[in-house]
Amino acid sequence: MRKEQANHLTMQDGVIKHFTTQTTVWSAKKPLTKVFNLFKSVNATIHSTSEAQQNNTTMGHTDQKNIAFESILERTHELSLNLADYAIDKKDMVLYNAVNYSESALAEGTEAEIENRCSLIAEKAKLKMTELLADGYDVVATEVDDLIVDITKAKELVNERNVVGSTRVTNTATLPELFKEARKLLKQLDGLVKSSRLNNEEFVNVYFNLRNIRGNGGKPNNDVPPTK
Repeated sequence: MRKEQANHLTMQDGVIKHFTTQTTVWSAKKPLTKVFNLFKSVNATIHSTSEAQQNNTTMGHTDQKNIAFESILERTHELSLNLADYAIDKKDMVLYNAVNYSESALAEGTEAEIENRCSLIAEKAKLKMTELLADGYDVVATEVDDLIVDITKAKELVNERNVVGSTRVTNTATLPELFKEARKLLKQLDGLVKSSRLNNEEFVNVYFNLRNIRGNGGKPNNDVPPTK
């Protein structure tokens, strides 16, 4: 939430508190009550949307994904070295070109490309496991199986981060529209507070003071009509 939005939300909360602590002043005025209840509902939605925006941060998900990718890249590169040596020994250039990557080349490209590259190498090792073990290469079948499982988990971590990021983007895009609706309802409240003959000058004055001071970061709010 931007600073301007936070300032406006503080003002809105102040207005709601002012109304809810003095319901006897205005609750008999049906038009005013209707608009206030709508405004209160929009304000609650702003709070819940803002909370969801703050909770849906991708930072932790990204860190977790990065740790997983570092692990699978290191293990896949070690595996690729054994497979490349095996391919050279067997003069299998198709296999050699499929698995021969430097550390930097293995980590190039998008996350999906890295995942697919690591998966291909791990699956090639699984297919050649009997021959690799028979020829004494430094590979362990269970470690290759674990690598395949961890590559799948890394894909899931990417998906989780993307879902969280998408939700945050949606919440961020929704807030301006909610504040726009809140401003519209507040303008209606301004008029109704002025015209409803509330017979409580203090209530009216405090209301417009809240609207003027807090809604615009301490600056005058030109949308608010004068109280007199």
